[in-house]
Amino acid sequence: MLWCAPVVGRQGEVYAAGCNKFGTVGPSVKKKQETAPKPILVPGITGAVRAACGADFSMVVTKSGALYSFGWSEFGQLGHGTDGQFNQSASSVKMTFEAERSPERVQGVTNVVQVACGPHHSCALQADGTALTWGSGGYGRLGHNDQADQWRPKALPNFLFRSVACGNAWTCGVGWRVYNMEQRPTGGGMLHMMGRLNPNKDSAMYPKPEYDVQGWEIQHMACGNTHIVLAADGSTIAWGSGTGFGELGLGSSGAKSSAKPKKVDDLEGANVGAVAAGSAQTLWLPPADAGARG
Repeated sequence: MLWCAPVVGRQGEVYAAGCNKFGTVGPSVKKKQETAPKPILVPGITGAVRAACGADFSMVVTKSGALYSFGWSEFGQLGHGTDGQFNQSASSVKMTFEAERSPERVQGVTNVVQVACGPHHSCALQADGTALTWGSGGYGRLGHNDQADQWRPKALPNFLFRSVACGNAWTCGVGWRVYNMEQRPTGGGMLHMMGRLNPNKDSAMYPKPEYDVQGWEIQHMACGNTHIVLAADGSTIAWGSGTGFGELGLGSSGAKSSAKPKKVDDLEGANVGAVAAGSAQTLWLPPADAGARG
């Protein structure tokens, strides 16, 4: 479940709406006011170009490549070096967590071109292709060969990516395994996954190639709660386990879920400009100039 919806305005301002119990709407809402039913301005950020949100936190990228975050940090998903835990009682041990309502710049990442969020973890992509992950590390979703939470951004060594996405308990990226970070790879890259998408399979503790889509030129990618959607070479491909609401787009007579990537026949040959995925739904969007072309 997502508690917030950050939006970037035309002038680079940031607005947010939704539940502010965890600070996800920013400091403009009074602490005792738990919801913001309409978009309100989030102060402290200018020049924003894109935004993303997890279950209880928000991320914003500016045109200078800086990354800001605010909200809940129980797993370190804000990247500020803390989980926000403190003892709220002077006479006994009563641990709780405090929301960070004011946007704060995430240190350790620069020239950010994309940010993606799972419910409790984050992944930032820098202009040089370096991907950094932090937050909840369960099932190996951060790709660091363990399940430890990371409170600060940590780079994935020996990999370069051109796009990233986060699902419920996994992270994926289209890119290359490299042994010389100074040498730029060629080709379109390959889909790599870390974490757990299929509960019946072992988790991937580090980025592993998804061979079932090897050879496809992936243009767009999105992750929902239990599924992944790709647009590649004029086809749309989707898969996921536990998907029971038709979010794979395989039709009423098709499979409700699939552990293996499947082509969406009704969109074969369609000109897909972007894909987006939610907890139980998928959007396929035409290119921005599709209407102009008729």
